[in-house]
Amino acid sequence: MIPRPLLFFLGCAAFRLALAAEDAPRLSPDGAAALAQGLSLQQEAARSRTEADTRLTEENAACQHRFLVNGCIADAKKRHLETLRRAREMEAEGRDLEYQARTEERALKEAQRASDAAARTEALPQQEADVAARRAARALQRDKRLADKAAEARTGEKRVAARKTAYAKKQALHEKKLKKAAQNPRKKPDILAP
Repeated sequence: MIPRPLLFFLGCAAFRLALAAEDAPRLSPDGAAALAQGLSLQQEAARSRTEADTRLTEENAACQHRFLVNGCIADAKKRHLETLRRAREMEAEGRDLEYQARTEERALKEAQRASDAAARTEALPQQEADVAARRAARALQRDKRLADKAAEARTGEKRVAARKTAYAKKQALHEKKLKKAAQNPRKKPDILAP
């Protein structure tokens, strides 16, 4: 049975290996290989530690049945420590390879950022010119819209003035007719006149 902390470590290592596979396109082939090798060395070291711990507990149990218990346990501990030392060396080598790959990845990302920044800086005058052109076009559209509204307003005012003039003429005509009618009252026909 594998202890839970080791299962957790192996799971994390597998996850990191999966992330390394996703990161691979950002790395050179050598960097991706180094990263994968580093992670696999770390997994192998963890597996070796687990096996050493399991072997130590088994050997300690077996030593309890021997005549020289302490010597047997000491030998088992020596073998265990030697296995742990080799596992630590593998783990350190794996971490070094992973560190080199991550350093390469950071350098590639930084180079990409620098090239992107240079491209943005290079494209900045064109973008500013495009923005200025769009603003000028919007200003022209706004001025045209305002001019159209002003022309509409003038046309509307002319229409209102024409209606007022027509109404005033009609009123004047009506007034004139009323005055004429008041001044010239129609005579009643004299039917009864001799």
